[in-house]
Amino acid sequence: MTKNIVIGVLAVLVLSIGFLYFFGSPSPLFGTSATGPVHYQGETFSGGLQVGARGTFTQAAYSGTCNLSGPTLSATSTAQYYCPVTGVAAGDLVLADLPVGAGANSSGSGSPAGGFVIVSAYATTSNQIGVTLFNLTGAATSSFPQATTSVEYRVLH
Repeated sequence: MTKNIVIGVLAVLVLSIGFLYFFGSPSPLFGTSATGPVHYQGETFSGGLQVGARGTFTQAAYSGTCNLSGPTLSATSTAQYYCPVTGVAAGDLVLADLPVGAGANSSGSGSPAGGFVIVSAYATTSNQIGVTLFNLTGAATSSFPQATTSVEYRVLH
């Protein structure tokens, strides 16, 4: 009987500590810092975030979609396109993806996956990103409006 009581008390103690660790307020509990345990999401780092000993500091990250503006892209050629992104500065890391359906033409037919390739994505000036597109479709971008609509971007500042 005493053995069952000891096991029950230990189980309640372990469950209580686990609950405090995962659901309690940020506090210096068992070696965690005053900003909370590692598993917390949405932390703010006023000095930036560095991943690894050799990583560079990141001050902010942006993501979203935008419509690219630029010239009509002739078949089998490249052209520069731009879209506004608030907070972006020259030198930021920019990643971009074309939407599914970028190769579909204005009537909805054509390849839903292909024909357009992002050659490069970059921060041009303050609050603007640039994307270089390569057209492999054999027709101008005016036949493929989806190629420059809702382009996804991610920026590390």
